[in-house]
This record gives sequence, structure tokens and C-alpha cells, in this order.
Amino acid sequence: MDDNNKTKILMRTKTVLFLIIVFGLKINAQDGGLMDAYEKAQKQYKVFNNCGSGLDGYMAQLRTLENSVVDASVSLSFAQEREMGKQMREEIKLEYNFVTNALFENQLSEMLTTEILRPYIKRKDVTYTLTIIESDELNAFAHAGGYIYISTALLSFVESADELAFIVAHEVSHIDLEHTIRNTKKMLALQQLGSSYGVEEMMVLAQDIALMMETPFGQVDEYEADKNAFAIATAAGFNPTKFSDFFKRLIDMGVESGGDGESKLTRSHPYLEDRINCINYYIENGL
Repeated sequence: MDDNNKTKILMRTKTVLFLIIVFGLKINAQDGGLMDAYEKAQKQYKVFNNCGSGLDGYMAQLRTLENSVVDASVSLSFAQEREMGKQMREEIKLEYNFVTNALFENQLSEMLTTEILRPYIKRKDVTYTLTIIESDELNAFAHAGGYIYISTALLSFVESADELAFIVAHEVSHIDLEHTIRNTKKMLALQQLGSSYGVEEMMVLAQDIALMMETPFGQVDEYEADKNAFAIATAAGFNPTKFSDFFKRLIDMGVESGGDGESKLTRSHPYLEDRINCINYYIENGL
């Protein structure tokens, strides 16, 4: 594909994205949802301003409004969400080996039983499936429908049950707070509108566009997942002073050395130091 075609596709993409936003705002304005979203965003700004940067606060406001638009534009049942998660699982199988480790599997499963994390999870209809993947990357991620994946490298890296509980609770939070399903909704909205307007290239680029929209808005989701994970894991009896140990060791390893405001705009995750500051803020203020 030459540069001219890429430019045309990008322009069409922006047009379709604009239509999604306008359509969603119109629906929300009819029932006061937009004002509710704005008020909620204002509250979120205060939280991020205490533990992140000012930019995080503004992004939190925009993200909340975007969520309101997405929810108004696309509706999915949990059965549909679960099916999408199953389909994604088949794709992940092609990329990673699924590992059987009785010790870790028992520990991970126990963390989601009714006695530990489960009572503090909002979406009671979700059945969680935790899978260990063989990878040298320190990684954990979640997909719609309750699917959570944790790498063998990460499991070897954690040094306490408290760290592991926070990591699991963080991934649970992405599902519990509907971050994962909203990402799917955005992709579907782009595909549907692209098809409706005859933009065939949009069907191919929809997933990449959806991912592009996560920068830097995805940082807001990470902050929210950290905050929710902090609440869940603390309520379940884990030690909150241990939650940030994972991030501290990554900094000690030189994985991240910070950055300026411009580089922050190209990131999908907050800086590790900012995440540590937020956890400390939650501890000091009795969140």
C-alpha cells in the first residue's frame, strides 16, 4: 500500500471515528448520560492529580467521556463477550505454549475463590480462566470474557503472594471495570461503520486503530486497574506495602528510567514511578 492510499485511509478513519463520537454523544445527551460522565470525570481528575501528573487527570476526563460514547454506540451481552474471549484464546494458542504448573495453578485458582479475591469483584457473572503462558517476557494481560494470561517469567519474578495477588487483581480489574470489553466495542464500532460506508480498508485496519486509540488513554485504564486492584487485594487481606515491590525491582533492573511529557504521550502504560506513587498515596490515605 503506497503513502497516498495510507493517507486516504487515515482520513477516512478520522471521519468514521468522528461519526462514532457524534453518534454516541447524541444518544448520551438524550438521557443526561454525558453530564453524569463529565461529573464522574471531574472526580477522577482529583484522584489522578494526587498520585499521577496533571496530564493523567485530563486524560481521565476524556477517557470517561469516551467510555460513555462507546457504551452508547455498541451493546454486547456477556455471552457474546465470553465468545470473543474464546476466539482470542485460540489466537493466543498459536503464539504461546500453554503451561501446566500445578503449584502456581493452585495458587492462582485459590486467589479467585470465594474466600479470597472473589467476594470483592463487582461482575459476579464472570467466570475467570487463568492460563500460564511460556514466555521470557515479564507479562500478564487480560481479554474480554474473563480470560487472564500470566507468563512463566513473571511468575518466577514475583517474590511474595502479596505481589502476585496485586498482579492478578490488576488483570481482574481490567475485566471487572470493563476495560477489555470496551476495547472490543471500539473495534466493532469501527468495523461496522467502515462496512456501512464501504470503507473496506477500515475492516483491515480496525484493530490497529483501536490499539492506537489506547495511547495515551490506556494509561488511565492502568491507573484505574491499579486502584481497583489495591482495594480488592487489601480487602482480601494481602499486605499493600508489598504491592509496588514488583515495580521497584523493575526500576532497579533499569527497565525504565522515567521520561518527559512528550514521551508520555506515546505510552500505553504510566511510568513505573507514577504507579508506585499512587500506591503509596492509597496507603497513606487509607483507600
